Amino acid sequence: MDRKVLFAVVALLACVSGQSSQPRVDAGVAALAVQCEIQQESVSALVDALDGDDLDAAKAAYQAARPPYEQIEVLAACFEDLDEAIDARAYAFDTGELGDDFVGFHRIEACLYRENDIECARPYGRPLRRTINELCDVLDASSSEVFNRGKTWDGALGLTVEIGSKKIASEEETYSDLSLLIFRENLKGIWAVISPFEDEVEVETWENLEAAFNTMVDTLNEVDPENGFEGGEGAAAKPYSEVTVEERKLISDNIYAFFLALEAANMEVRDGQEAENLPEGATRLQLGPVASRQTERQNQAVLEGVAKFEELCANQQELASDLLSAIDTGDLDASRDAYVAARPPYEQIEVLAGSFEEEDTNIDSRPYAHNRGELDEGFRGMHVAEYCLFRDDDLDCARAAVTDVQGTIDSLCAKIDNAANDPDNFNFENTWDGLKALSVEVPAKKISSEEETWSDHSLLIFTNNAKGIESQLSPFFPLLPAATVTELENAYDEIVSVFNNMDAAGFDGMASGDGPLYSDVSMEDRDAIVDAFYNYAALIWAAEDQVADGEVSPSVSPSPSESESATPTATPTATPTATPSPTAEPICFPGSATVELESGESVRIDQVAVGDRIRTSAGFSSVFMMGHKDSEILAEYLSFKLANGDFFRASGSHYLVTEGGLLKAARDFVVGDKLVTSMNGAVTIEAVDRVVAKGAINPHTEQGDLIVDGVLASCYTTMVPPVIAACLLTPFRILFRLGFTVPDLLHTNSSKFVMFLHNVAKRVF
Repeated sequence: MDRKVLFAVVALLACVSGQSSQPRVDAGVAALAVQCEIQQESVSALVDALDGDDLDAAKAAYQAARPPYEQIEVLAACFEDLDEAIDARAYAFDTGELGDDFVGFHRIEACLYRENDIECARPYGRPLRRTINELCDVLDASSSEVFNRGKTWDGALGLTVEIGSKKIASEEETYSDLSLLIFRENLKGIWAVISPFEDEVEVETWENLEAAFNTMVDTLNEVDPENGFEGGEGAAAKPYSEVTVEERKLISDNIYAFFLALEAANMEVRDGQEAENLPEGATRLQLGPVASRQTERQNQAVLEGVAKFEELCANQQELASDLLSAIDTGDLDASRDAYVAARPPYEQIEVLAGSFEEEDTNIDSRPYAHNRGELDEGFRGMHVAEYCLFRDDDLDCARAAVTDVQGTIDSLCAKIDNAANDPDNFNFENTWDGLKALSVEVPAKKISSEEETWSDHSLLIFTNNAKGIESQLSPFFPLLPAATVTELENAYDEIVSVFNNMDAAGFDGMASGDGPLYSDVSMEDRDAIVDAFYNYAALIWAAEDQVADGEVSPSVSPSPSESESATPTATPTATPTATPSPTAEPICFPGSATVELESGESVRIDQVAVGDRIRTSAGFSSVFMMGHKDSEILAEYLSFKLANGDFFRASGSHYLVTEGGLLKAARDFVVGDKLVTSMNGAVTIEAVDRVVAKGAINPHTEQGDLIVDGVLASCYTTMVPPVIAACLLTPFRILFRLGFTVPDLLHTNSSKFVMFLHNVAKRVF
């Protein structure tokens, strides 16, 4: 629908609806409901494209599907769960892309544009379509309990400041390069929901607001003259990577001007009441609370790590002074060089930011961590200096920022020096929370260049973050099993190798600010960074529960084969043990694995219930019991990359079928082996990796096998020989056929199971 026609309809609806606020709210919601209908059609087209094998067609369908929701997003606070399933970025989740909660448009984006893998994206299309259908029902209902004036204006203000403070960094559409599309559609949605309130605002205030909006329209027309504010065919937009720093500054300046005009109108609409509940960002991923644990030996490891930062912090003090001296010379280029030279120390120290949150906020927060973005008084520190030097060419602005941050750095160094006397802040929990959070934040969030947006030195950030993580992790090596230490060391070496292979400057050169600018880094190299950091993160998450109370003797460390069968889950527990139990390995499939129902629908395996008929080697067979069903657990799986482009994940102990029809444990398959995909086909394994995924699900079919993600797998594991397991489960198959529901044997307490047997006895006898 043409924008002018849309806005005319919105205004007309507001006019005829009466003078109360709710009809104005409803008019805005009605405009978004129209967009949701368009979204239903475009997402269906995306699903169809994902079902094919044309990657370019899938990317085109993805791009065409993006505009409607980016207008609807203005009211995301009214349907937060749906918004998360549609539009969340990986950094919204503790484990980033490692868990199964990350779905929706941006999961598909990463698959299509970063991985160039249509098979990776395919499982997320239909769930996205179902969520969009739910969203349209919510918008069509337009309940006053869901949508109201406060949420409308908070949403408009929040999304406007998010464009200027966060999305400007290309943190949305990082891989597709479609940020300009996002900006223009966000603005259309904002205007659609606030324009019905025109008669509640003073004429001059409204004229200022309309002028500011039109300036944004003109700005986007100027930056992207070929496609403009309305967008080209197929939602075409100029690649954001081609937008210059000067153009980005123009967008930023004008979006903040629009925000101020919007803020003034909000005060009149809400009788002087300031906006409430604006989205408030965070400088890093936030983890939930964990139970306290810390032995004297663990405390020693914590303090050993912190001690490494004493010299770094002193170096940070000197470099901040050098930066101020460079600024005082009046030489902009020299000041920029001094800024880059001053960044490394804190980017290592940052791993312990949870131990000094106030100092971290005042040194390293980005504008999106504050309600009013750059306009917020709380936005201070090095990134203010970055904006001043690299975007605004303003030495006076930078001088004030650096002068201010020097006092905070002094406070930070004092806290680090006093760490031994401050167990409330420097402790096991804070250290490991920092290790886990930062190792995920790099591939889930910083990879978008949201840090060092204007200086273009994200590689400096990544490499120093890695150094900081390693510095705090290595003191715990004597408390970890030898096999785990080897895995962690190898994963860190892989990160170093990725950067060494990227440019002659290498890992250490990039950590000093040498090497390529981040805007020159290829998508292939970015993908390698993501993979290496996620691999490191998965091992760190798994290692926390393996930390012993005291030194681990090498003589009792598990062998590599024992280590595989004893891999712990990444979920924190309050009662860790020195040696993981062999039962810590899942004997299942991850929750996101898919199976085919008899109806032809492909569903996640964690949605399968007893009684469902799913595809097996002999057609469709009933699920008569769930050997295990835990949808929340985080566990490590083997991930097989197959020659047909598919990925298959299973626990190492699960039996799979060889090309010759024999059963073999998943852990025994190697590159070059073949997995059976049906009774008539097999596919070669190209790579085998370990991944962390959410859920542990093991349905048992009457047939004894099932097709999971297109691969034939047995229902049985190495825990019990298959022939014996089949015999032991025969009574339960019979009970199922008699109409009894068999409980989850591995996930129920003994009293419940005894009661189950008692009830069976009463009904049979």
